[in-house]
Amino acid sequence: MEKRYSMTAAVPTYAVDPTATLRPSALLRWQQEIGEQQFTELGLSCRALFERSLAFVVTRLRVRFHRLPTVGERVTLTTWHRETRGVQMFRCYTLCDENGTPLTEGVTAFALVDAKEHRLLRPSALDAEVPTDPTKNGCPDPKKETPPPLTEIAAIKPRYSELDQNGHVNNTCYADYICDNLPSGMDRKRLFELAICFEREVRFADRLTLSAAEVREETENGTGGTVWMAGEHNRGTAFVGRLCYEDDYVRHF
Repeated sequence: MEKRYSMTAAVPTYAVDPTATLRPSALLRWQQEIGEQQFTELGLSCRALFERSLAFVVTRLRVRFHRLPTVGERVTLTTWHRETRGVQMFRCYTLCDENGTPLTEGVTAFALVDAKEHRLLRPSALDAEVPTDPTKNGCPDPKKETPPPLTEIAAIKPRYSELDQNGHVNNTCYADYICDNLPSGMDRKRLFELAICFEREVRFADRLTLSAAEVREETENGTGGTVWMAGEHNRGTAFVGRLCYEDDYVRHF
């Protein structure tokens, strides 16, 4: 079994925003899908795990955006299992253009759980050999996010379209929660990093309260800012996210 797994595709029209570039949530969906495809070849598909009362849960993710590809652009996404550390498994992703230049680089940490008892398991419970490539990409590992004091900005209800086969909001949708509710909006921004920590699942019946803080700051190429956002329901904090951007003075929408 190859240690790395790749897929090539053109950026579809439904995956871009008003700037005609790939949405962050669409990138996360690609990353989720390619990881599932590689695990399926190892006999570890979601369905196969479910039959054993097992499931993977994403605990943290981080992505560096060098340049988000545009609609119709052909790109290649490559993923590999980098290492197992304690109960966490770390998977890398690199999205490249046709010349092999990295456009985005990401790292996701996830864990194996008992789907019935909702308890963490050691990766050895998979009882399968997962090919490992210890090579790191250009994205630092995700870590616990500690935001400054936050102010409540919105209350939302999960929607049918956000639910996955596990019956709760798919982790890729949290990127949309952040982008859709950014205090200063998404226009005139060039994104360069997204990080999300997942703490509790969000179910269809939940009411999610969003709180945020935005800090303006100098960036490598000028000015920009960092936005922290957290979502809470009656069981506690569901997620904490951080989005970093540089100012783009071209108005798009």
